[in-house]
Amino acid sequence: MSERPLNRNFTNSSMGLICIAQGKAEGGAMFVVPSIFGKPVYVWSGLLLFFLITFQVGVGLRWIPVNFNVHRWNGKFVIPIVILGHAFFAVAAYFFGVKVQGF
Repeated sequence: MSERPLNRNFTNSSMGLICIAQGKAEGGAMFVVPSIFGKPVYVWSGLLLFFLITFQVGVGLRWIPVNFNVHRWNGKFVIPIVILGHAFFAVAAYFFGVKVQGF
């Protein structure tokens, strides 16, 4: 059984958002995943998430003495925002083949 080839032009597909994200409608790269010091931004945000969650656990277990509002603010706002950015760039690069471009 032969597999159906991927439609790289996205002309007759229902994946309009991918078409726009990859810039296929205009023929150029409309969206790229940025890289910092040669590593994609989702790698750096994953490392940042590791440190934020470690900090969150340390504050929760009272190993790191900070105000509880810092713990709450970190868990409600900072970590979810970093998670969304991390997931957006990683999914775009891994599943949709968006190019990684350095500064």
